[in-house]
Amino acid sequence: MVDIKINKMESYLSKIKRVIGQDLKGEVKTFENLTSHFSMQTKASNEDISNCDNFFHSKLPDDYKVFLEYYNGGILFQIEDFIGYDFLGTEQLIRQNSSQKNSFGEDWDNNIILFCRCLGDAEYMGFKVSETHNYEIVHCFMDEWPEKWKVLKCNFKEFINLLIDEEGKEFWYDENIQT
Repeated sequence: MVDIKINKMESYLSKIKRVIGQDLKGEVKTFENLTSHFSMQTKASNEDISNCDNFFHSKLPDDYKVFLEYYNGGILFQIEDFIGYDFLGTEQLIRQNSSQKNSFGEDWDNNIILFCRCLGDAEYMGFKVSETHNYEIVHCFMDEWPEKWKVLKCNFKEFINLLIDEEGKEFWYDENIQT
């Protein structure tokens, strides 16, 4: 079972591994030819992943759980504190989602799990999980209500691959890139 998951995730995991060294850190040029930093956390324990998944009532997508098995979160394409993508680890997932749920109150969509904080912006990326545990990725602009958040037509693997292929560009704003 784990081998099947690894094969499905192999492309983005190998892209991240090419950038980072043994210390789980690395540098790469962005689409604007700026030097950005990757900084990944060591893998999450099975217990941490299980506790996190239980917090979300078993709605955490399998491909994100596989990501957590390799990296308990990490930052991609960081340029100082102005830009970058902070992929949330198990504790951050619970903390950030609880905080945003409290902020939005009854307007919060309980089917959304925020998984990535866009540094320098009031934006997140999230999974909008259906009752059948299928999901869509949503661009969560925190100055709008959740029902107005933009749905991207990609899964987590495709999202990571596009983000890396586009060298950190916020591709969800580009009408020429299919999501």
